[in-house]
Amino acid sequence: MNMKPIVIIAVGIGIFIFSNNPHITNNKQINVGVILPMTGNMSAIGEDMKTGMELAFSNSPEFSVSYEDNMSDVKSEVSAYRKLQAVSVPSVIVSAGIGDMAVIPLAEEDKTPLILTVSSASGIPKMGEYIFRYFTNADIDAPVMARYATKELGLKNFAVLYLQDQFSLDYKNIFEKNIASNGGKIVASEGFQYTDFDFRTQLTKLQQHKFDSIYLIGLDYQLVTAIKQIKAMGIKAQIISVGTIATKDSIQKAGPDIDGTYVTAFCTDGAPNEYVKKYQEKYGRYPGFFSEFGYDIGQMIIAAGQNSNGNKETIKSNLLKIRDFPGNSGLISSDQYGEMAVPVCIKKITDGKIFNTATRKYSNY
Repeated sequence: MNMKPIVIIAVGIGIFIFSNNPHITNNKQINVGVILPMTGNMSAIGEDMKTGMELAFSNSPEFSVSYEDNMSDVKSEVSAYRKLQAVSVPSVIVSAGIGDMAVIPLAEEDKTPLILTVSSASGIPKMGEYIFRYFTNADIDAPVMARYATKELGLKNFAVLYLQDQFSLDYKNIFEKNIASNGGKIVASEGFQYTDFDFRTQLTKLQQHKFDSIYLIGLDYQLVTAIKQIKAMGIKAQIISVGTIATKDSIQKAGPDIDGTYVTAFCTDGAPNEYVKKYQEKYGRYPGFFSEFGYDIGQMIIAAGQNSNGNKETIKSNLLKIRDFPGNSGLISSDQYGEMAVPVCIKKITDGKIFNTATRKYSNY
């Protein structure tokens, strides 16, 4: 195929993918497919992310973006993917939240670049040539919590309550390994399903063991309920968890029961001022946490789409070349597999606010 050359230009501290023309010069419109949980239990995430993506593409008419709702359900994720491929024939697809494992083989078969976010299972980009991820992952996240819990909080005996899916199992296994290497001990663990909303049976089983901390892994709406039930059952243990509950929506739903919980969450303490200004001008309110990921992914797709004419192989190649791209979470770089990992820090939820133990600042989300 006759393609214009792609060059890398260093600008300040960032390296961007650009063509030899300062403007995108595609001869045809580039179709982008986006699958989000816009209804169901994870709808707050999907709605938030969509606003960020809409803002990212608002000045790029050469990109046509089609949104599909996975309804916070794995089966609907697959249906949404197939509909996008049948109707809009996208050059790249974005998927957030539930159902990532179900669509990875489909994207590989279709040779369509698939960018996943709100997806943290171990080694996801290594599962296929066309798979990318912009988020944190179990390999860098779980060890941070294990070390902090043992070395900084002085906790020794741990129970684990986890969702029985690949994401949570990876977190559980890596956390347990790192607890042991840091001198701690896992005394018991109990799992639950996507369809579970009552965790008192699992918590009762865990109560048969002595532990000074309980590690919660799962989806935000489930963990909110688990925290409430832990408090209601009088379980005296330090709650530690993943960052899925470190959002304004989850904290409001959990109420005072969540105070004192430690989580691993992205190290930033708020959105960059420039992004906040753009977002407020368009929507009239402060941006939510997940909107930033939608915006960053949109901007990366715009950069990767330059001079591609919608060619999937060119877009895939350009995504792999991303280095020090300025995103809302910091500088973004892809490794050789398509992993664009976001660093995490320990944060504490106190008085309904999120406190960063590293920067000693409260988040403004």
